Amino acid sequence: MKVKLRCFGEVRTAVGSREIILEVPEQTTLHGLLRLLETDNPQISLGVFEGYGFCKRFRVLINGRDTFTLQGTDTTLVNGDIVTIFPLIVGG
Repeated sequence: MKVKLRCFGEVRTAVGSREIILEVPEQTTLHGLLRLLETDNPQISLGVFEGYGFCKRFRVLINGRDTFTLQGTDTTLVNGDIVTIFPLIVGG
């Protein structure tokens, strides 16, 4: 199945593109997708992941829904899903 990944900030820099289409096996979870991405782009693991979850400075959406309202990294993806990763912007 195909999943679109939209990247912003340092993830976009690491991946080298704003959007990429990834071919993944059926029943792939968000965690599985991001580990596949990490295998191709090891520099991503330095900032996006914290153990099994995401670093608190990043937000991950699936089809516009925050993964906190789903099953987090255990959310199973389906063909055509759009996964968006972006850094939170903080200021003062």
